[in-house]
Amino acid sequence: MGPAASGGAGAQVAGGALVDLDMLAAQLRDLGVVVHRPAIVDHGRAFAAPGWSSSSGFSSYCPRDVALVLDDTIIEPPG
Repeated sequence: MGPAASGGAGAQVAGGALVDLDMLAAQLRDLGVVVHRPAIVDHGRAFAAPGWSSSSGFSSYCPRDVALVLDDTIIEPPG
C-alpha cells in the first residue's frame, strides 16, 4: 500500500462536486425537503482535540460526515 493522499481535492473535482451538490439540493427543495448546507471551512487552520492536534485539515469532500444516518432517519450531530 502506498502513502496516504495529502492536499486538497483540486479545483476540477471540487467544482464538479459543488455543481452536483447544488443540483441535488435543488431537487430536494423541489420535493419540499429543507436543505441545510454546511458553512465553508478554512482547512488551512490548525485544530485539535484532547490528545492530538493537526496543523491543517484536508477537505470537506464527503458530506455524509456531518450527519448520522439510522435506517430512514438522518440526525444532525451538534457542532
